[in-house]
Amino acid sequence: MAKHLAIVIGVGPGLGLALVNKFHNEGFDVCMVARNKDKLESYASQIIEGPGKVHSYSADAGNNESMQTTLKKIVKEHGIPDVLIYNVSLLRPARPLNIEYDTFVEDFQINVGGMLSAFQSIFPSMKERGQGTILVTGGGLSLIPYFEFTSLGIGKAGLRNLAGSLAQEAKKSGVRVFTITVNGMIEPKTKFDPLRIADKFHDVYENGLTPGEFEFIYQ
Repeated sequence: MAKHLAIVIGVGPGLGLALVNKFHNEGFDVCMVARNKDKLESYASQIIEGPGKVHSYSADAGNNESMQTTLKKIVKEHGIPDVLIYNVSLLRPARPLNIEYDTFVEDFQINVGGMLSAFQSIFPSMKERGQGTILVTGGGLSLIPYFEFTSLGIGKAGLRNLAGSLAQEAKKSGVRVFTITVNGMIEPKTKFDPLRIADKFHDVYENGLTPGEFEFIYQ
């Protein structure tokens, strides 16, 4: 029987799948969330066997109603998660001069708004229980902007700021909020191998950070 429950929002073939495998291997039941449920189910053969179960759910991170509905369904079917991971990241290369306004707003809704929606859905239950951990995947563009990736950079900067606000909101509630800012390109067999980064996520879950800190910069 799995000892804990993890929800991973934003599961793709890279870091998202590595996070699923890491927490599943550590004894968690894991609920994978992404827009395309068929793609999630196609990862079944890549999921390492563990003591718990892995479930797939579809949700649009840029749509508040979709996120709220899916997360409420997960809680109803599996209970309050011990850890919620927001790993959503939409990369659409574009410069400030040529990015379409509606596209910019849509990207922000996905990269940042989805985290707020997830927090508002899950945090109250964690707070009532008196424990829980929320982990956020940050990016180096939040620290140093690059104009070719304006939308993602703004999204990661907003997400970093939001994570800090959420950590303050959660203070003294028993719920911890941390962001792991990946300051580099995620690639297998490098320092930024998704498996190594996933190990750090689990380490932060287990051990937290220095009191008063909400961010670990992975570099």
